Amino acid sequence: MTNSHTRVYACDTFSEGYGFRTEWRTRSGGGGGVYDPNGSSSGCSAKTPGTSANPVTIFRVCQKTPNWYCTGWQNA
Repeated sequence: MTNSHTRVYACDTFSEGYGFRTEWRTRSGGGGGVYDPNGSSSGCSAKTPGTSANPVTIFRVCQKTPNWYCTGWQNA
């Protein structure tokens, strides 16, 4: 979570072969996810779903091992 709760990113830094994504919800209730598809290879993924009027308020991170496992929702 960066840029005053407007930008969300996913960056897998482990080379164990599992997928990684970050999911979010905005103040208005909208949400989505951003996925780092290349594992621990160079490069991450980011999206800017929030605005100053509608910031991201909660997020969680998920790992595919091979099923998706997600943490509980956290305040942004």
